[in-house]
Amino acid sequence: MTVMPPIVDPVVAHSGSLFLRKLPAQDLRRLVTHLTLREFPREQVIRHEGDMIDIVVFPHGSVVSLACVLSDSTAVESATVGSEGFVGVEVMLGSAIATSSAIAQEGQASVIALDQLLLLLEQIPSLRPAMLLYARSLLAGVMRLAACNARHSLKQRACRRLLLTLAQTEHRPLMITQKDLANALGVCRTSVNETCKELRQSGIIDYSRGHIQILNLHAMTDAACECYAYLKSVLQI
Repeated sequence: MTVMPPIVDPVVAHSGSLFLRKLPAQDLRRLVTHLTLREFPREQVIRHEGDMIDIVVFPHGSVVSLACVLSDSTAVESATVGSEGFVGVEVMLGSAIATSSAIAQEGQASVIALDQLLLLLEQIPSLRPAMLLYARSLLAGVMRLAACNARHSLKQRACRRLLLTLAQTEHRPLMITQKDLANALGVCRTSVNETCKELRQSGIIDYSRGHIQILNLHAMTDAACECYAYLKSVLQI
């Protein structure tokens, strides 16, 4: 006898996205029939700066790094997108050209073709306001990070980045290495190693094989700069 696989409610299948879960139930149910689930391997480039955007991505429990690549091939992170948002805010601002590269962390996401999304924006009442609100929040976050990177210490920024990633992945285990953290903060690996060693000696983090684990969330919050609370608030996570 053939055993049929269990039928999964499409709403449940796409519930890994906090952004999608916040939509009214009737609107979400209309939207999910046009979404597909996709697994992104670690460090997969979803798109390069200047590419035409053909899909919009809603991460589930992982983050996508938005980065600008300089002439020496160095990628500098300008923001991260987690389950609270979507990759492709440019389309809500009237452009289908990517303003930054989007690099995925390993994980699942809900994906929709851009042409289909543009149709649904006219048909699903809550979708456009929600996507515009997130686009504004992400822009506010990018501006805040520019100030943060100019004024706050590496230790403060490292704690801010780790805490924000934890919130964006809805407190799943961090899949971030010291190399990842160095790239995200735009500093050399040696500087991050020293910072992580200090945090480890304080009992705030531990790490093995390069992967970082937060041991004392309260102490890390105290060690982070004020920008963590701001970003958590503006992104509503």
